[in-house]
Amino acid sequence: MTDFGYWRKRSEEYEGKYSNPERVLDYEKRHRLDAALNMADVPASGVVVDIGVGSGELFNRLEGHTEAERVGVDFSRDIILAASGDDSTARYVQGDGGSLPLATDSVDLLFCLGVVGHIGRDGLEDLITEIARVLRPGGQLLFSFANSASPFRKLRNRYVRLRNGSPSDYDEYDPRRIVELLSDCGLSVEISRYLTYATGLVNTPLNIELYKLLDDYCDECSVLSRLAMTWVVRATRDSSSNR
Repeated sequence: MTDFGYWRKRSEEYEGKYSNPERVLDYEKRHRLDAALNMADVPASGVVVDIGVGSGELFNRLEGHTEAERVGVDFSRDIILAASGDDSTARYVQGDGGSLPLATDSVDLLFCLGVVGHIGRDGLEDLITEIARVLRPGGQLLFSFANSASPFRKLRNRYVRLRNGSPSDYDEYDPRRIVELLSDCGLSVEISRYLTYATGLVNTPLNIELYKLLDDYCDECSVLSRLAMTWVVRATRDSSSNR
């Protein structure tokens, strides 16, 4: 069972963290969202879901580009209340990734960006299984995760440990394992993007420009994918898959 009190506390901790354009973390989040939207085939109608909807920024970006119903799912009741108060055109529901409050075969496009870093490794398989259940045959998934093989992420983790006296609690994954889990659930990865070729330790314009330069050059380069801190993949639910 999800500890909603825990997620309320986490939402308070993260409030405002990505609102400063001079922060590297803000650039990372925006770049991840840009990549996912550019990779997605947004349907003209149907249902679009964002798991871990947060403030609803993704839905704001879709405004005027689709007539699809937009459904935001988040662990935190406080986040859901805040997002629904700011946006009356979408539906927001509180839910657990292990048991999504969505009907089977009901979703045309689903975004799950950065969520798996927070749910714990035990919850990963349940989440992917649930995503496969709610997607229609032919439905698309945009999914991001932290790359455990990235030397840049390892450097950031060392910095976090030194600064906080404890390791980062953001889970990282072997990309091969993610692709395998998706495939086992009938989700075929079609496109991958590789983001954030830097440590994110220094909030300076120069460091952000370095991010942009490396990401623009390397984000589609599979040879350098091992170095990227973050992967974004697009997967499609197989039409022959039975859930």
